[in-house]
Amino acid sequence: MHKPVLVVEPVGGQGGMDHYDHSLCEALHEAGVRPFLLTAHPKAPNCRSYEAADAYAGVFGRDPKWRRALRYLRASLLGFVSARRTGTRLAHFHFFHIGLLEYINVLLARALGMRAVATAHDVGSFRAGESSWLLRRVYRLCAAVIAHGATARETLEEKLGVPAERIFTIPIGNYDGLLDALPMKKDARQSFGYGDSEFVVLFFGQLKKVKRFDLLVRAVGLARQRGVEQIRLLVAGSVADADLKELTSLITECGIDAIVQRHSRYIQNEELPRFFAAADIAVLPYDNIYQSGVVLLAMTYGVPVLTSDIAGMREVVSHERNGITFRAGDADDLSARLVDLARGRWNLAELAREARHHVVTNHSWAKCGLETAKVYRFASGD
Repeated sequence: MHKPVLVVEPVGGQGGMDHYDHSLCEALHEAGVRPFLLTAHPKAPNCRSYEAADAYAGVFGRDPKWRRALRYLRASLLGFVSARRTGTRLAHFHFFHIGLLEYINVLLARALGMRAVATAHDVGSFRAGESSWLLRRVYRLCAAVIAHGATARETLEEKLGVPAERIFTIPIGNYDGLLDALPMKKDARQSFGYGDSEFVVLFFGQLKKVKRFDLLVRAVGLARQRGVEQIRLLVAGSVADADLKELTSLITECGIDAIVQRHSRYIQNEELPRFFAAADIAVLPYDNIYQSGVVLLAMTYGVPVLTSDIAGMREVVSHERNGITFRAGDADDLSARLVDLARGRWNLAELAREARHHVVTNHSWAKCGLETAKVYRFASGD
């Protein structure tokens, strides 16, 4: 008989987590779990393997914070009470940031007799002023904590004091099924005004300071100076904490206004295929990351990746095997990689094949579901 588990993931479609949520819940069902998902988007169409509620609708937006906070707490209270009435004794929280509301959620679940499991998507969110005391307190209240990689696991254990025996490493699943088949490359490129001979570099995702879009701008400018006239920069994603005015000035300073195409908005799933189909390479020049959904998305759909050599990237990307890496924070080294890629030093098709093989083999949702079900049994004391 499938055991019930409450899955609490308030971000949902707001942050593109819908594919993750649905894939995980389906995999959990196959692993013998009966998940009930509290989130901020509706259930996937034609999916009968789990139940879901759009409980956190309205917690994002322009309303005053206090009003959105009340909606959040009300949704949690109603969802948790309903789950307990059906015999649910385990709540699985997904954390990208831990503040007072997340702390209250865990306390509420425990007060209602449920044990807590947490997936630490970012461990700490890289936000200035985030309370290390609160992080430690919340994770210590959890019977088990899931990390998506060794870097996150190390942070949980060494910096936040989570006991090693309560930390479980389960990689993020791949993105198979998220997108329709990619359009023909030629058609996708034409939709952006690119020709066959141009070398299209894609920067995809929110513009955050830690993601170092500024570094990529400098590197593209240097690549042009080194004779790669055919390089083009395609940028897709909303602006988070990056200074758009400064970045715009930097683009002008580097002399690449004419070759940068920006789509500064949230890109819906339906639009994703043409962005990835148009790209020759996806570049992720981050300074810090625990794991990257964007790198897995690109690798799943056959787009070669060029990433910084930080630990969180090296867990997935092996230099010259399933992707290319450069020295983190070094615009000159990033530029040299772009020049070599544009001039054919590496076989992009072979890199893409190896990348696809890696994510299908090591990031299957079936494996994620089985491993997560094991964590539930540990947390429940079974």
